[in-house]
Formats: sequence, C-alpha cells, structure tokens
Amino acid sequence: MNKIIFLIIFFFLCAVILLIVFLRYFGPAGNSSKKQVFIVPQNETGFDVGTSLKEKKLIKNQQSFQFLLNTFAKDKKTLPGGYRIAQNMNAWQVFRAITSKSDLAWVTVSGCIRKEQVGEKLMKALGFLFVNH
Repeated sequence: MNKIIFLIIFFFLCAVILLIVFLRYFGPAGNSSKKQVFIVPQNETGFDVGTSLKEKKLIKNQQSFQFLLNTFAKDKKTLPGGYRIAQNMNAWQVFRAITSKSDLAWVTVSGCIRKEQVGEKLMKALGFLFVNH
C-alpha cells in the first residue's frame, strides 16, 4: 500500500515539475489576445526568426523556440510573408503559425504586364490552384 501511495505522489510531483518547466520555457509571452502581424522579409539574409519573435515579445524563450524549429521543422523553411500572432499564444502555437502558410504574402509586380499576368502572380503567391484550359 505504501508503494502505491509513493508512486502516486512521485508521478504527481513529476507532472507538476513538467508543467512548471513547460510554462517557464514554452508558455505564452503575455496576456494580450490582440494579434500582431509578424513579418518575415523576402530577403532573409541575416534574419533570425527566433530573435525577431523574442524582440517583439511574442515568445518567452528564444532557445526553446529554436529547439522546436530544429526538432520538428528541420526540413521546413519559414516562408516570407506576414503571420498573425498574439502574445497569449504559447511557443507551440507560434511554431505552428510560423511553419504553416503565411497569412499575408509578398507579391512584386514590375513592368508593364497585362491584368491576366497580375492575376497569375497573385494566384501563385496565394497558393491557388491554376488550371490551364
């Protein structure tokens, strides 16, 4: 009987410790539910997602976020564009937002092109299926 009580207390303490560690490193950075647009530039030279998220106070710990990126999105690339992220999102939610399709896309239209060509560029940037008749 003492072993069962000891095991129950042990597992309860382990769960509490894991919860504290999760909230400390992967918890939300703030209480605000207002979404901000986090922008990943087209020219990503010298741009670090974790550092930028930390500077904008959208994540609590840069190293823990980098751990998520390196572990679960090793082959994925953060696409240029805008992502809607709130301070009350935990690191896992921010990670899912950053590694999925962007909410806002970069589209550059240069020169004198027809409206159909502009439409094709928009379809490609927004990920719409292009069917050629």
